[in-house]
Amino acid sequence: MPDHVHLVIRYVENNPIKQRMPGQNWPFVKTYDGWPLHPGHSRNSPYVKRMRGGKNPTMDVQ
Repeated sequence: MPDHVHLVIRYVENNPIKQRMPGQNWPFVKTYDGWPLHPGHSRNSPYVKRMRGGKNPTMDVQ
């Protein structure tokens, strides 16, 4: 999955330039660090399972 994320990031970064527009840089955008699959994170967490297309957990709204 992180490889796919890097492809999408590259697309988003290059798309304005392809359209002859200036690149976009925002102070709140940080370099992708591999989250949620960074070292120490479980690949079997409910969040990762949901991203892989597993069953979505129900969310109780209070």
